[in-house]
Amino acid sequence: MSARRRPSISKSCGSIRLTIEFAFDPHAKIFEPIQALQLADALAPYDPYFYEEPLRPENIPQWARLREQMRVPLATGESLYGRFEFLDLMAANAADIIQPDVCICGGLLEMRKIAAIAEAHYVSVAPHNPMGPLATAVNVHFAAATHNFKILEYLIPTETEWGGWVDEPYMPVDGYLQLRPDRPGLGVEVNEDAITANEYVHWQRTSPIRPDGSTGYI
Repeated sequence: MSARRRPSISKSCGSIRLTIEFAFDPHAKIFEPIQALQLADALAPYDPYFYEEPLRPENIPQWARLREQMRVPLATGESLYGRFEFLDLMAANAADIIQPDVCICGGLLEMRKIAAIAEAHYVSVAPHNPMGPLATAVNVHFAAATHNFKILEYLIPTETEWGGWVDEPYMPVDGYLQLRPDRPGLGVEVNEDAITANEYVHWQRTSPIRPDGSTGYI
């Protein structure tokens, strides 16, 4: 589960009230669509920012049926490859927000094509980005050039093993990642020595494991 914070002033009591906007992510762990709907109904009174990928991505008709019955924004796409899979999803009206991953979907050009298809379907884009600081740099530029961009997932590099992989990783300022027009390219320079010295395991979708150690489903 991820959250955004938006502080506001409560004049009635003279104190600062912290409003939290949250996005709930079951991480494709729900097998039965009806249970995904039940969870969406339970979340609805709290007005989540979005409800992310409760089901596996393969069964698009079920995604369309789920979205039709839900009262909260539905997001998915981190496990889809290329614009044609995203087109099938959006043509079925099966998502409010798509989450392509630039490291999975075919690169920056393909991601721009996906965003253009989404814009034509009135769907916004919130890139999936649990990757390192170079992927974040690419996503920052994608966001700046994308009309229907919504929000970017990212990890603060100094809190990960990737902290030294680029010379000046993008860091949040008041909740935003600022472009760097004074620097060429993506605005960062890769530290090749640091990358060589680290073993990086690429993110991938895995099968859930039950408490008894058995595989949930594939």
